[in-house]
Amino acid sequence: MKLLIIVIINFTITVISAQENPNILLIIADDMGADVMPGYGIGTNLPNTPNLDKLSQSGLTFTNVWATPVCASTRASIMTGKYGVNNGVTSVPGILSTDHTSIFKQIKQQTNNDYATCLVGKWHLGETKDYGHPFEHGVDEFMGVLESGVTDYYEWNKVENQNPTICYEYATAYFTNYAIDWINEQSKPWLMWLAHVSPHTPFHYPPEGTYTKDKEGTAAMKKYLSMIENLDYEIGRLLDSIPNEVLENTIVIFVGDNGTPGNLVQGYNHGKGTLYQGGIHVPMIISGKGVSRKNDTENAHINICDLFATMAHFSNDLIGNKGGMYNSLSFKHLLSNTEGYTRQHNYMELGKKAGFPNDAFTIRNDQYKMIQFIDSIQEFYDLVDDPFETKNLLQGTISSSQQVVLNNLEKEANVIRTGWSCQDGIQNGEETSIDSGSDCNSTYISELTYDNEMIVYPSPFDSQITIVFKDYKKISKVQLINSVGQVVENIPEVTNNNITIITKNYNPGLYFISAIRQNGIKVFFSKIIKK
Repeated sequence: MKLLIIVIINFTITVISAQENPNILLIIADDMGADVMPGYGIGTNLPNTPNLDKLSQSGLTFTNVWATPVCASTRASIMTGKYGVNNGVTSVPGILSTDHTSIFKQIKQQTNNDYATCLVGKWHLGETKDYGHPFEHGVDEFMGVLESGVTDYYEWNKVENQNPTICYEYATAYFTNYAIDWINEQSKPWLMWLAHVSPHTPFHYPPEGTYTKDKEGTAAMKKYLSMIENLDYEIGRLLDSIPNEVLENTIVIFVGDNGTPGNLVQGYNHGKGTLYQGGIHVPMIISGKGVSRKNDTENAHINICDLFATMAHFSNDLIGNKGGMYNSLSFKHLLSNTEGYTRQHNYMELGKKAGFPNDAFTIRNDQYKMIQFIDSIQEFYDLVDDPFETKNLLQGTISSSQQVVLNNLEKEANVIRTGWSCQDGIQNGEETSIDSGSDCNSTYISELTYDNEMIVYPSPFDSQITIVFKDYKKISKVQLINSVGQVVENIPEVTNNNITIITKNYNPGLYFISAIRQNGIKVFFSKIIKK
């Protein structure tokens, strides 16, 4: 009897010790932007979402979250804590290399393998028949689909722990059932990544009793809103199935993976697959363990990759000392409204793949947003006065203060794309402390000083530009650089006071002239624009 009591005591101590780390439930909606989420004040034809409303009332709603414009790159950013330019997945399709430390591996490593992990639903980070890919990224158990979605929610290709079969049960309900069973089998902390394929196409009506009738709009819109209501129904069923004592130690995160499809987006002029707000502005709600802000909203800029550091921070306070990891800034402090850093800038990109024609990136501060289409045009918006991006300020005359903002956004975007930012609140790269270190000026466009030693004309230019130096003997070489820091013209030797560069084959957009003096100091002349 004494031995039995000792065993029971030891088992109880082990369970209690393990549960000091919180469970993490990450629920991802597919193709659901902020415009179709109640409470965001964007769209007007909205679904009924009582369970998400309840989650919001018990926690914190984030109003300024940017995801990538397409699903694969968002998943890669959450998985790695890195922008696509650093993890190699900037669009769809995308294959995430195992060279990156996944959130599953990160949490296990920092807790001495204390967590059980499971991914249910959409993977979309590897080849469609690479059944072992989720496990190579540290997932203990996987059930779902490896491709971008399902061709029929009532008959779909299921992969369960590397075994492919056909499933004839409704996908959203089946994913929920699997998550319920797995969660209720766990005896130690767990991370459940529940990646629904809903409300992604094909649009359809879900099972009866899981959505309301009499919706407005096109046939596609009615089905789409019904799918969101069904998703809400299944989220409620999942949360109701978790025992109260387990739920009290669980952080629940709900987030959209990209914007609403363009034919269904509300308020915005552009949707999924673009870097306009309608393509990247997504809903996010966090509730549960450690969230002391109830029925509150948070306006800080959040990047989808910030979920990596934040989830890791839940079980490792040392991450807070460095602000985060990689490109991922922890926002754990916002859940309890304690002191901490928030983003000065938010950055996003879209690679040229699979029907999305524009290689582009965007960056914003609290008020202004720049979109740069690589080797093409640039756009600039005031999101305070023009939240739906209807007026490109560069089509008119911008003020001197706006020009300064635009210059700073351009510079920060180039730093982000070529190195590690010293304005991101994270000790990353070679920084010796947060935003301080030897690589803080890392960019293709080096730190530049203004100088009046040369004149460039015409601007805007078309077929050629001319550079006139006061004294060419002081200049060793000249470079013409495009807006993303690529050298498009290199003149290694200057032999007279006049240089003409033929530019008729250049793409329209923004360019910079960089000249290097004989003493090695770089001179930056004001930017010029190709018509």
